[in-house]
Amino acid sequence: MITILLAIISVILVIKQASGNYSFSELYRVLRSANQKWLTLAFISSLGFIYFEGRALLTILKGSGYKKNELQGILFGAADNYFSAITPSASGGQPVCAFFMILTGVPGSVVTAVILLNLVLYTLAIIASGLVAVCIWPEVVFAFDPFSYCFILLGCGVLIGLAFGFYMILKNRRVLEKIINAILGFLTRIHIMRNSEERKERLKEYMDEYEIAVHMMTGHRKYVIRAFFYNLFQRFSQILVTFFVYLAVGGKIWEGIPLISIQTFVSIGSYSVPIPGGMGVVDYLMLNGFQSVLSKAEAVQLELISRGISFYICAVLSGIAVAIGYYIYAKDIYAKH
Repeated sequence: MITILLAIISVILVIKQASGNYSFSELYRVLRSANQKWLTLAFISSLGFIYFEGRALLTILKGSGYKKNELQGILFGAADNYFSAITPSASGGQPVCAFFMILTGVPGSVVTAVILLNLVLYTLAIIASGLVAVCIWPEVVFAFDPFSYCFILLGCGVLIGLAFGFYMILKNRRVLEKIINAILGFLTRIHIMRNSEERKERLKEYMDEYEIAVHMMTGHRKYVIRAFFYNLFQRFSQILVTFFVYLAVGGKIWEGIPLISIQTFVSIGSYSVPIPGGMGVVDYLMLNGFQSVLSKAEAVQLELISRGISFYICAVLSGIAVAIGYYIYAKDIYAKH
């Protein structure tokens, strides 16, 4: 409900930024007159955000000795996307993604290793996409105002910190073990959990299995490299939505290239604040960046349509996929009880 409220406020504030009396009826008129082929490509590209994450996870799982099918990969990607969109964290979907992996028969220790490795590759892919953006259109470094660059630089710092932190946890079992033991100790002190010593003994066995899974995954470099590129494709599939929408409303291909670089920097800046889907911050950064190459009215129009497709529609479809997956896999749990 908080996410829906934030979404409504964000959309209203964006519309108010337009010159004149811009309205939803005007937006509808633009969509009706848009090139439907480019608009369809924008929609398909947004779904790539779910598909390529699923492919990355399936690739890492395969390197760990667990083969899952395409539909299960889509479910993993949809779970991560939906819950990341409604929780104040970019990694809010990871626990639910892990939940579905376990339901499909993957041991928890392997799931932990898979999730951590994919988080490392995901953050590296975002940083790599930023470098690609500068190569595509170097002027992107001048496309934002100083306030926007505070978000972008902070987001970049957060991503580098996360990549380093996840890597340290992945490669050093003691770090993860200390974190989990601290959580178990805290839950025991506040009387939420009992038999903490027994759980700590079980944790040692779990960590042994986790270490084996990490060595197996990192030993298959071809799977790791392939998963990295799937993460990179995931990033650009979302970024290209803006480019396709621009072409759909009458823009020219070469004039739309800067928008790819701008949208990439916007994605980096979205990690600067713990807000569901970066709402508000992303909208501000998109408007600010787009206005460096477009008029204010055009920037508002492009922001509303591309954001609507790449985030809101994609999140709704992910939620539907999660509901279906939950019904299919979790109903057996309730049947047993």
